[in-house]
Amino acid sequence: MRSLNLGMVQEGNVIRVATLTALEEERRKAIEEANAQVQLKPLETRLIPLSYADVGDMLPKVQSVLSSRGSVTPDTRTNTLIVMDVAETSPWPSPWSASSTARRPRC
Repeated sequence: MRSLNLGMVQEGNVIRVATLTALEEERRKAIEEANAQVQLKPLETRLIPLSYADVGDMLPKVQSVLSSRGSVTPDTRTNTLIVMDVAETSPWPSPWSASSTARRPRC
């Protein structure tokens, strides 16, 4: 197929054959649409208190995992990081996610 400048994409049980330029254009558009969707999503603020680390030491590490819209502000008084980022790209679990709302035993 490559010799005829054709490529294939399998979507479920369907195999679609198209020219390589058309497939590359579709991939590029899909990436652009995904990036546009991320830009439209609201930012979520999370407070991350640190017990055994200094906020100044953790700041560059946290900034490296944020999205392009994300930001982090250190609060040295309470040793807390204030993180604003898109919820889907944030590496920290949301307080409203299913995993963090698991039932806790009542005493």
